[in-house]
Amino acid sequence: MGRDNDVSGLSDGIRKMFLAGVGAMALTAEKSEQFLKTLVEKGEVVVDQSRESSEEAKRQRKEEKVKKSIDNIVNSLSDTDLEKLKEAIRIREEEPDIEEDDEEDLFDETSDASDKSDIIP
Repeated sequence: MGRDNDVSGLSDGIRKMFLAGVGAMALTAEKSEQFLKTLVEKGEVVVDQSRESSEEAKRQRKEEKVKKSIDNIVNSLSDTDLEKLKEAIRIREEEPDIEEDDEEDLFDETSDASDKSDIIP
């Protein structure tokens, strides 16, 4: 009878080790899924941040290009045209409800040049 107890105890130990192994595999699979999900979420955040940074850099480059173009145009104006431009800006700031069509008329009224292309470098 002692031998049956030993065999039973041995098989119970093997059974527990087997179940522990199965539990370890299940736990590892579960943790791996959670870890993978976390990695994917972090990756998505990094991609979104990179996209936003790229768009911001593009916007800044475009803004710098526009500023440079405006500087070139303003620097090419004669003193008279520059004063007229300043006056048009002052008027525009005082009357913020001017429609876009009116802005074109305002420019035409302040410029004595019949062809505006001469102020573009």
